[in-house]
Amino acid sequence: MNRLTAIATLLAILFISGCKKDEPVATPVNSDFSGNWSGSGTDNSGPGTFTLTLTQDGNNLTGTFSARDNRTGITIGGTIAGTISGGGWQGQMNGAYASCTITTNFSATISGTSMSGTYSGTNSCTGPVTNGQFSLTKQ
Repeated sequence: MNRLTAIATLLAILFISGCKKDEPVATPVNSDFSGNWSGSGTDNSGPGTFTLTLTQDGNNLTGTFSARDNRTGITIGGTIAGTISGGGWQGQMNGAYASCTITTNFSATISGTSMSGTYSGTNSCTGPVTNGQFSLTKQ
């Protein structure tokens, strides 16, 4: 009977310990994505070029951006900030040109020296920014 009680107790302990909720674990970032990135992009206003200057602190990636509309020649400048998780980066860009402001949310994949992603948001002068796509290379 003692042996049966010991086995039942052991099984109960194993069962209870197996039901413990897993704690979320931060994904460590093994690469430094700081530096200058440049490339091209397009959205509902047409094609353009992008330049990012980024600084990384752990999983946070912040910096400045410049985007030039190929059709109009208008250059937008502003700030960019987001969080890296695994091979992805999500965040927001806030920029301005003339008396207009632009806010977009983005999602990007980073692999080595290549970054590609999508974005959408609003332009205070022209309305929605849609169908945004970009592809950048670390310089």
